[in-house]
Amino acid sequence: IISSTGCFTSYAETVIQGKVGENITLPCHYSVKNNEFTDTCWGRSCPLLGSCSDKMISINKNLKIDGQLQKYHLMGNVSQGDVSLTIVDITEDDVGTYCCRVEYQGWFNDGKMLFKLLIKEGE
Repeated sequence: IISSTGCFTSYAETVIQGKVGENITLPCHYSVKNNEFTDTCWGRSCPLLGSCSDKMISINKNLKIDGQLQKYHLMGNVSQGDVSLTIVDITEDDVGTYCCRVEYQGWFNDGKMLFKLLIKEGE
């Protein structure tokens, strides 16, 4: 969960595992106050400065969603700050790092959640 103040710059990587063919959800939330939304993006890496790298989905302050919506979905209530990413029908190509970045005003204030997706073998 991203803090509502967005006042951290370091982050830990959370490991998520799934089987080939499953849908996997990577959780990411932020606090919405007074119906004020913030720019958010999902990418395959999380640079210290700037927006998401290898951006897959972005959500702007007006809740307009852009991105690769066939493979990636935002199934939660975006207007309530739930910007969790669902990856549909995961494959070996989906293995790797994912980053949810919530932009806050000021330098080094962005909230970031970093995930590592792995494939589980068999039962």
